[in-house]
Amino acid sequence: MVNFGFLPNSDEKSTFVDMLRLRGEKQPDETAYVFLRSGEEPQESLTYQGLHDAACVRAGAFAAAGLSGRNAVLLYPSGLEFVQTLLGGMLGRVAGAPVQVPRSRDDVLRLRRIADDARTTTVLTTSEVARDLQERFGDMPALSGLSLLPTDDLDLANAEESLPAPPGPEDVALLQYTSGSTGAPKGVMVSHANFLANVAETDALWPCEPAGTVVNWLPLFHDMGMLFGVVLPLWAGIPSYLMAPEAFIRRPARWLEAMARFGGTHAAAPSFAYELCARAAADGQA
Repeated sequence: MVNFGFLPNSDEKSTFVDMLRLRGEKQPDETAYVFLRSGEEPQESLTYQGLHDAACVRAGAFAAAGLSGRNAVLLYPSGLEFVQTLLGGMLGRVAGAPVQVPRSRDDVLRLRRIADDARTTTVLTTSEVARDLQERFGDMPALSGLSLLPTDDLDLANAEESLPAPPGPEDVALLQYTSGSTGAPKGVMVSHANFLANVAETDALWPCEPAGTVVNWLPLFHDMGMLFGVVLPLWAGIPSYLMAPEAFIRRPARWLEAMARFGGTHAAAPSFAYELCARAAADGQA
């Protein structure tokens, strides 16, 4: 039996935006997301009401900038700004394409290929990432013509007054691209209905009880990390503790310690992650 996030009427949730609104109404002061500094100590957190408000002002700012009905690249490190912008984009009817923050010139070329395929020149990001891109790769023609828009430095005054009409179930919520390791990245249009069907199936397989807690280190630009770290907890109304992938790779025991410390009930990772944890335990590091 599918668990519809403990809301009295599952029909109320037809889009990701509906989930956000209902959580803000029914659980306004409960913790939604927490980001762990170095994978250990809480650095910043969002309640459901805070998340709803942050998404609304970003959606309004996007609409005021003429981005509604268009596509944009989402270029973020793991953190709460990605979550706020992902939901703000959905609320503002901006179809985002999450992409890994470039670490090399090849990554910049991949970023440009995805932007071109998505037919956009808008890259939503953070001030720090935008500055780093310009400093390290500003000489590359691949960045020419791209508009880097830091969402942590938007003019949010009166932004909510520009909110567009809410999206429907068949509207595109996200553009998800393949890794592109064997060729040009290929994109898929993911609708709100697609998202809800996916998360309902996941919750049916691994039910989220009211006292559940997600602990996630997987990259949020990846579909698995986004589903477990962002989508599933919002669906179920349970907190999600997020850490950067680098924090786990540097010391895998942080993942286990976070699950123990914060009462984690749900987590997921590829098989190599469990191998690293087993090795850390065998070496006395966990």
